[in-house]
Amino acid sequence: VWTHARYTHPKAKGTAWVLWPLLGHVNLNSQHGWMVLPPFFQHIRGDQLTRTYCPWPIIQRETGFRERLIVWPLYGYRKDGVLERRYCLWPFIIRENNVIGAKQQVRWSLVPVFNSATQTEPPPGAAGSNAAPVRVTGQRTKLWPLYSRRYDVDEHTYRLRLLELWPAVN
Repeated sequence: VWTHARYTHPKAKGTAWVLWPLLGHVNLNSQHGWMVLPPFFQHIRGDQLTRTYCPWPIIQRETGFRERLIVWPLYGYRKDGVLERRYCLWPFIIRENNVIGAKQQVRWSLVPVFNSATQTEPPPGAAGSNAAPVRVTGQRTKLWPLYSRRYDVDEHTYRLRLLELWPAVN
C-alpha cells in the first residue's frame, strides 16, 4: 500500500510517503527521517525532537524538548520539563519525581509490596534559595500486607493501619 502526502503549512512544508509495510520517508522543513518496517525501525530528526526506535517498542530514544530512553522491560527513563519518571524491570520498580510550584513530590514503588510518596517544600521565608533545607509536608508509606501510614502536616492528619490487607495504594 502506497501513501504520499504533500504538506503546505508554513511550519511544515514538504513531502512524506510510506510503502507499507516496508519503508517510509518524511522530508519537511522542520523534520527529516526514515522508517523501515514502520513503526518498528525509525529515525526522525526534527527542530524540537529527535526520535529513534530500534526496534519499537523495545528500544526507544528521544532527545530535545522531551528526554526518553527505554530498553523495555529492563529500564526506562522519561523527563518532560519538571516531571521525571524511571523504571527498572517494568512494572515492578517505578520512581517518579515531580515539581509543582514550590512543592516537590517523589513517589516510588516496588509493586505490589511497597509504595512511598513524599511531598516536600522549602520552609516559609526560604523562597528562591536552593541551599535551604526542605520540610516534609506529607508522606504515604505502605508495606503490604503489614501496614500503611499517611500524614499531612498542612491538614494536621495522621493515620496508621496495621495489617493493611488492601493491596492498592490509598
